Amino acid sequence: MGESRRWAVIWAAALLTAAGCGEKDNTAGADMPGENDTAVAGETKREEENFVQELEEQFLSAGDDVDGSETEVVYAETEEYPALAEFLAEYYRVPEEQLAQTRYYYNYIDLNDDGTNEIFAVAVGEYTETEAGGYPALILSTEGEDGFTVFEDFAEISTPVIISSRSTNGLRDIILDTYGLSMEWHGYQICHYQTEGGYQTDANELVDALEMFPCTQILSNNLIDDMDQGNYMTLAGEGVR
Repeated sequence: MGESRRWAVIWAAALLTAAGCGEKDNTAGADMPGENDTAVAGETKREEENFVQELEEQFLSAGDDVDGSETEVVYAETEEYPALAEFLAEYYRVPEEQLAQTRYYYNYIDLNDDGTNEIFAVAVGEYTETEAGGYPALILSTEGEDGFTVFEDFAEISTPVIISSRSTNGLRDIILDTYGLSMEWHGYQICHYQTEGGYQTDANELVDALEMFPCTQILSNNLIDDMDQGNYMTLAGEGVR
C-alpha cells in the first residue's frame, strides 16, 4: 500500500474512533460507572475496533486495480544533462542572468513502446512560470543526428504527470492535473494522441476523478522541498546553484 493511502487509512480510522468516543461521552451519565457500565463500555470498544478494521480492509480493497496493479511513482532523473539544459535555455530564451535560477527536471518514458525512450522535461523558475503558477514542458525525441526534436510542447503543466498504460493511435495517454492552472475547469485532462494535432486537441477528455488502472507517475518530486534542500539542477550547467 502506498504511503499516502496508508496515512489516509490511519487518519480515517482515528477520526471515526474519535467520533465514536465522543458519542459515548455524550450519552454518559454523571454517576460513577458500575459493572454494567464497564461491560457496555467494553462491548462498545470491541465494536469500534471491528468497525475500524473493516474500514481499513475497505480502503485496501478500493486501492487495488482489478488486476492488482498500482501506480508506479517515478522521480526525476538526478544525472546532469548539459545538452538538455542548453536546449531548454535556448528554446525558452532564458536570459543568462536567469539560468542559475531556472531548474529543469526530466524523465525518460517510452510513449509508443518501441524500445526507444522519449524525454519529458519541464523548466521551473520565475522566468518560465506562468501567471497561474504552472510551467512549460516538452516531450523530446533524441533520434537522429540533430540533437533533440520537439515532439510536443505544453505551454503550462503542473507536476507530477501521469503516463497511462492505455494508448491512443499507438501512443500512451498523458494525464495532467489542471487544478490551479489557467483552465476554468479543475480536474484531470486526459490527453489522447492524434495523428493530426498531437496531444493537444479537442479529442482530450476532462474528468473530475480518475478510475483505477495501471499507470506511471513521473516528475513526482516535491519542488518546494527540492529547492529548500538544494536537490535540483539548473540551466546554468553542472553543479551551479
